[in-house]
Amino acid sequence: IHPIEQRSIEPMTEWLVLIMVLVIVALIVVAIRRVAKRSQSLMLLSERGQTVVGKVTHVQKERRSRGERDLVVRYSFRTGGGTEYSHKLVVTPEQFRSYTEGQDVDIVYLPDDPSVNAMESLLDQVKSAMNSKRQ
Repeated sequence: IHPIEQRSIEPMTEWLVLIMVLVIVALIVVAIRRVAKRSQSLMLLSERGQTVVGKVTHVQKERRSRGERDLVVRYSFRTGGGTEYSHKLVVTPEQFRSYTEGQDVDIVYLPDDPSVNAMESLLDQVKSAMNSKRQ
């Protein structure tokens, strides 16, 4: 390769590598923020959450990509004010087998923001895991 041609390729390669690194860093930051937000939501739920009885509305396998499937549980609940909310969870195979459509489940939600909610059983699992890490 002629030296002039080699110099014109290197800056382009450097830019591509730089762009790839920036994209990877951005994806990592987004993932960390999501985990931090969910952790904060779970903390708020455990401190200020209100518990109501909800219903499992769907237990199904949903196609993702390339034939992979998510194990999905959907539930709904009504707040003290009567507004209905629903939520979709991707669960483990063990959790998937433990739910049936129409099943009553305890749901914990934030009264000031009911879109922040979780099944009480899953919230208990998170609390238990956090407590065991502290010990």
